[in-house]
This record gives sequence, C-alpha cells and structure tokens, in this order.
Amino acid sequence: MSILISLVLLQTAAAATPQIGSQITTGQPDDAKIVCKTITATGSRLGGKRTCLSKKEWRRLQQDSEDTAREYQDHQSKQPGNQ
Repeated sequence: MSILISLVLLQTAAAATPQIGSQITTGQPDDAKIVCKTITATGSRLGGKRTCLSKKEWRRLQQDSEDTAREYQDHQSKQPGNQ
C-alpha cells in the first residue's frame, strides 16, 4: 500500500513540475513577485493550465517535488531484491 502511495506522490510531483511558458512579474520584492507559468501534463496533447504563484512558492513546489522523488528512490533501494 505504501508503495502505491509513493507512486501516486511521485507521479503527482512529476506532473506538477512546470514547463515554463511566458512569465509575468510585478514591481514587488523579489520573493513576492508573481510568476505565471503554463503547466502541461507530460504526454498530454491538450493545452496547459496557467498557474500564478510567487517566486518563493515556485521554489517550495520545486523542493517538495525533489524531496518526494528522493524519498521514493530511497524507499525503493531498501526493498528486498534491490541491489
């Protein structure tokens, strides 16, 4: 069951990793600047979804995705039969 949850989290993190489209910024302090990106699902032929977050939130999202992938890899390496 935990492997299934890990796979779902990994897929979610991978899907949430944005492909950068055009960016819009405002005249606010650097971390508070709003950046809009178009996020497309890997393998999808449909248009992407436009998401606007602050630079700080984009960094946190990226870090969370990396942490999730790292946790999944660590979990898999500890499974019996993996050498």
